[in-house]
Amino acid sequence: MTSDIKILTDRTDLWALGLHLTELHKRVELFGPEQVSALVVQLAAQMKAEIPADLLSSMHVVAIPRGGLFVMGELSYALGWRREQFVDNGQSAVCIVDDCALTGKRFAETVWRFKGREIWFCTLASAVELRNAILKDKNLNVKGCLAAVDLALLGETGLPDGDPDRYLNGSVEHVAFPWTEPSLPVTVPMSGGIQDGWHLLPPHKTLGNLALLELPLDKDRLKAEIEVPSGLVWRLDGELVILFEPEGKQVYELSGLGAKVWKMCAGYQNRSTVLKHLKGENAKEVEELIDQCLANRLLVQI
Repeated sequence: MTSDIKILTDRTDLWALGLHLTELHKRVELFGPEQVSALVVQLAAQMKAEIPADLLSSMHVVAIPRGGLFVMGELSYALGWRREQFVDNGQSAVCIVDDCALTGKRFAETVWRFKGREIWFCTLASAVELRNAILKDKNLNVKGCLAAVDLALLGETGLPDGDPDRYLNGSVEHVAFPWTEPSLPVTVPMSGGIQDGWHLLPPHKTLGNLALLELPLDKDRLKAEIEVPSGLVWRLDGELVILFEPEGKQVYELSGLGAKVWKMCAGYQNRSTVLKHLKGENAKEVEELIDQCLANRLLVQI
């Protein structure tokens, strides 16, 4: 096996983490476009019931990029938000919108701009424990936290040491949307630290995962013939690709050309397209790397 694809036999922490993530994968839910629209309608109904009508029609609306932008767009039609509500006058109550909230980190990074003002936090999906923790924050004037879907807590609660920007520690049910799979924050065994950036869904399943591969656009899209298998856990670490293959329970590190080949196969899903974009490389070596990924179930034939 080329050194570009290496089994990390000495990374017990990643092996244990991979097993944990594989269990989370069994509970992951990908909401399709029709389900998302239904959730937006449900969230809008909650907002109308909880937020006074005059406030709902005058509050400043902020989306947490990038998933919140999709939700804000649909909510603006459901609630009749006006153009001026998206421009901050510095005084109005604020509605912060996101697709989902797992630890509250992105909320914390956004809300500091509006301290002293009335805050409402509205998501398609979040844990009750997270919303309660935000409501208890005495540094903020949060009047309500609403969600269309309650995510079940799968781990311990509490604030992580050394990370005041998170309201919740522990794993929750994982969800994804057509535009993205939220970056999964998980506790690393042994070190106990929280690490972001793990993904449970193949890159081709969501636009956001696909964009992470940073591939050149290909106008001549050929028929998909290979793909990342369901259940493979992956993370991009700089130029490296870290993978956990659940059947063999192996952790792989892909570097150099191996990382490029896997990312291109994951995105383009076609061997000929990968060879076209790597025409400056040795074609035989590229083919061998693809075959090795297939042999180790880092890719599968469709």
